[in-house]
Amino acid sequence: MFTTVVAYIAFGCVMVAVAVYDVRTLTIPNRSVFLLVGLWVLWRLALGVEAAVGGFDFLLAVVEAAPLTNVSLSDGVVGAIVLGGGLLVLTAAWEAFTKKAAMGGGDIKLLAAMGLYLGLSGGLVALAVGCLLFVGISLVKQHPVPDVKIRPYQAILHHSAAFAPALATGAWVAMAFLVAVSL
Repeated sequence: MFTTVVAYIAFGCVMVAVAVYDVRTLTIPNRSVFLLVGLWVLWRLALGVEAAVGGFDFLLAVVEAAPLTNVSLSDGVVGAIVLGGGLLVLTAAWEAFTKKAAMGGGDIKLLAAMGLYLGLSGGLVALAVGCLLFVGISLVKQHPVPDVKIRPYQAILHHSAAFAPALATGAWVAMAFLVAVSL
């Protein structure tokens, strides 16, 4: 269980750093996503080593549900594919239909990395919380729009904003959700 706690603390800290960087630059660097994926691989291997030291099967511990969160290797991979791949498809379709930029590629890659740690159910919780938080903050921060043709709720679609802080908050909520469900 110690290995999982350390892995999720590291995941949460990297998510906070990514959120701060995204606020400052409106970008999510690939090296941050690679760091998350690398930490995930190390975590899964550490689960195996921890089991082997305890006299259990290394490979079984790598692929089975992790203690404390119940996220298995396959659940993490499915979460990454659905979150990253699904949002890539939705974003591409939206951009083709509206001819306007939607979600950045860094956000999509970050969601895929989040799926590795949180699995499908936790990843969907994180995405839902992140989207609700992002829309809520965008509406609260909304200033009157000088162009009368644009209604205030439409103005959200006319500027770029950092999505990683909302995703990081969603990830922390999802981690709490996973722990609560597993207890």
